[in-house]
Amino acid sequence: MSTQPHKYAHLPGSASVPSSSGPPKVFGDKDLADVPAELMYELRQLEDMFVVTQAELKRITNHFARELEKGLTKDGGNIPMNVAWVFDFPTGHEKGKFITLDMGGTNLRVCEVELTDGRGRHELTQDKFPMPEGLKTSIANNLWGFVADCTAKFIHDHCLSSGEVLPLSFTFSFPVDVDGVEGHDVVPQLQAALAERNVPVKIIAVVNGTTGTLVASRYRDPATRIGSIFSTGVNAAYMESCSEIPKMKDRNLPPDSEVAINTEYGAFDNGQKVLPRTQFDRIIDEDSPRPGQQLYEKMVAGLYIGEILRLVFLDLHQRNHMFRGQDVSLLRQRNTIDALFLSTIEEDKSEALHDISFIFNQALGIKPTSPELKVAQYLTELIATRSARLYPCGIAAICLKKGLKACHVGVDGSVFNKYSHFRDRATQALKEICDWPDDLANPITLHSAEDGSGVGAALIAALVLERSKAKLTSSLTSLGKICWLRLESETVRFTIIPDQGTQVWAALPAEAIFDESYILESAVGVINLEVPIGSLSRALRSAVGARSAQLRLTRKGRTPLLVLTIVTSSWKPRTDPLGIDGNNAVSAFGEDHGDGLMQPPRDGGRDRETVITQEIPIRLLHQSAVEGLHEPHCREPDVHIILPSLAQLKAISDRFTKLAVSNSKSNGQGPLSSSAFGPKLEMSANMHGSLKLGIATDSLRISSVWTGLVNPPLDPNQMGDTDMDELPSERMRRLGAEANGDEEAGWAKVRIDGKDWGRVLSVGRLSPKVVACFIHETALVLYVYLRGGYSGEESCLTYYINSYAT
Repeated sequence: MSTQPHKYAHLPGSASVPSSSGPPKVFGDKDLADVPAELMYELRQLEDMFVVTQAELKRITNHFARELEKGLTKDGGNIPMNVAWVFDFPTGHEKGKFITLDMGGTNLRVCEVELTDGRGRHELTQDKFPMPEGLKTSIANNLWGFVADCTAKFIHDHCLSSGEVLPLSFTFSFPVDVDGVEGHDVVPQLQAALAERNVPVKIIAVVNGTTGTLVASRYRDPATRIGSIFSTGVNAAYMESCSEIPKMKDRNLPPDSEVAINTEYGAFDNGQKVLPRTQFDRIIDEDSPRPGQQLYEKMVAGLYIGEILRLVFLDLHQRNHMFRGQDVSLLRQRNTIDALFLSTIEEDKSEALHDISFIFNQALGIKPTSPELKVAQYLTELIATRSARLYPCGIAAICLKKGLKACHVGVDGSVFNKYSHFRDRATQALKEICDWPDDLANPITLHSAEDGSGVGAALIAALVLERSKAKLTSSLTSLGKICWLRLESETVRFTIIPDQGTQVWAALPAEAIFDESYILESAVGVINLEVPIGSLSRALRSAVGARSAQLRLTRKGRTPLLVLTIVTSSWKPRTDPLGIDGNNAVSAFGEDHGDGLMQPPRDGGRDRETVITQEIPIRLLHQSAVEGLHEPHCREPDVHIILPSLAQLKAISDRFTKLAVSNSKSNGQGPLSSSAFGPKLEMSANMHGSLKLGIATDSLRISSVWTGLVNPPLDPNQMGDTDMDELPSERMRRLGAEANGDEEAGWAKVRIDGKDWGRVLSVGRLSPKVVACFIHETALVLYVYLRGGYSGEESCLTYYINSYAT
């Protein structure tokens, strides 16, 4: 055997080191004594490639933290750091039934999740449907048809079709490469497929599985600060302060609030600065669909560790060190070794290594020799240990960035939960990164997570529905100070008619504003109210995250009031007679019983309830006072088009308005900037999917154009005897097609106040679909369809915006 440098001294048979810092010490000298010298030399070379030292872990983690920070900036970085738009953690008292869909790597999982009013309690029913071969690389109609069919079957099989429309939350846990899906809004695509099959569900949320894991883990264990996935892929999510997200500055988010960040940190070190990549990692990357991307994930995740091991075996065979004279045709095929293969090898503790021999013969058609069986197990542990040691670098980087000294990390995924030794190896690496002494319990601990794609998705849908009440009134506050409410048995109608600016008319289901216990008692079946919007908005905003909230109409003396009663709860941990906090060492919210699942607490603490009552003075209006109120009458629109993202539209509109105000100041036109009215924006659209937004002054002319938008068809049932071909929009469609170089032909234009338009676009926080109807040089009418109610008239806000003369 050749003499090797001292750096190889920690191979089996030499000085012992902690099992997690190198290949786990399973064998002594005699176990590898029959391994040929040249193969031992190769093992030393491979160990040098795959062992990750403590110093390397720290260097990787420090660079990781800088990359996380960079991903939050406007310029961005390798790590996307996607804002997940989840602003609240669950209180533990969410209620309701939800359908959740989880599209994973091999199965579509359909669940019914019932959240019960008890901290962390839920009931789950689920079915798995295998994804047909090639479906995730087919076309959109095939994909959504399959999903809708499975959802319909689940609802039928479990007798859930009682006439009630159930909220649905959809999770992508694995990427798809389907024509017509990538880069498109999947909600209308899936909702259309569900509607075609009369499936009684409404899509409330599209959820990232990692964010769902964070929320589900926090639901059970309030010490959770990070949610992570370790399965076919690797990822993490956490809550970040809005003030620490420079790329979201123009969204005007409250700086003291937090929002979930889906890091997508599998893309860490795409710039190839610190990760110790081997020749095998480079082959994995080069042969992947997206070379140069997700480099960290390709070194760590369960989808790739089997392929890395296969390449190592194949390389040793091709250089005549293993499996001599055997048929290795299966070994040459990609993805013939998976994470389960590695786990089976590591689990074999028999002296003759029967399980390893069996799986090689069964999966690869290879019959290893006795020394080759030992080498196979050694290499498996070497590669799996590298994966486990690199994994906590991302977790430690988040803690470093956030200044977290102690927390729980909820981890979901088959590799973390089912692969023996993985958690212990990752925990040891985390200990080395953070320099924790051996006699101290680890302040940051990894726990098996609740079902992020099921329970987490349902919780996020519940949070979305809860916030919608406050967001609705908040988005209207800027448009006026007073609104008229007309309360009916099942519907709430409201109107805002300011002295100047946009009128708003709406008819909403009662539960959109009140809770499910809404009861109307009136001799005539109607109550008319005048309500201050600001006070109502503040009250409803304070109810977000409450255990329960009731809004009722009452009197105090002769003053009519809307009274909001909020019940909040907080967890008070048990403190024993010695003053030891129940949260210390073992979470007061549960214990980890070996399987990693957090169990409900026995006596760890209790809920502390707080009841808050807020009174909103209102005016009761007699029917005669509102008889003259009616929606404006407008002729048929010249153009109707679905607007692009309102957040994007608002950002551009506000920028144009500021430029115009700044320009007017420089030209000595001071009154414009101090006025309640803003500069006039020009908006125009045609019936061929184009929208233009611009501003024009004597010294400034700038515009943005959108193409490829949708001109929705009109419903013939609402047209009566009108000839569809003679509608103004159809005439404009023909004019646009026959333009012959006339740039104005087929376009309808309006001029609107920039400041008022910016206030209107605040409705974008409801994530609606908005159809804009242009009545040329007269008015712009917006139909704002709220989440889940795109096809329902009862869930529509109508905005009337007058056009200013040129």
